[in-house]
Amino acid sequence: MSDLPPTYFCYGTRDPFVREFEACIEALQEAGVPVEVDVLEGRLYGYGYAEGWIPAYAEWLENVFANN
Repeated sequence: MSDLPPTYFCYGTRDPFVREFEACIEALQEAGVPVEVDVLEGRLYGYGYAEGWIPAYAEWLENVFANN
């Protein structure tokens, strides 16, 4: 079990670092770190706020703080 905090990943499937994100997510999960993943289908990096991910992230973050 790791002492790392819960982690949130949000990335687009056309981002050039998709494989690196997925490897990092897998490593964190194997270490027992809670990981939330939000994959934006067909998006590149730099997608900004337009994809609706901010409310999901805010809810996740509020839950992290509420449970600690």
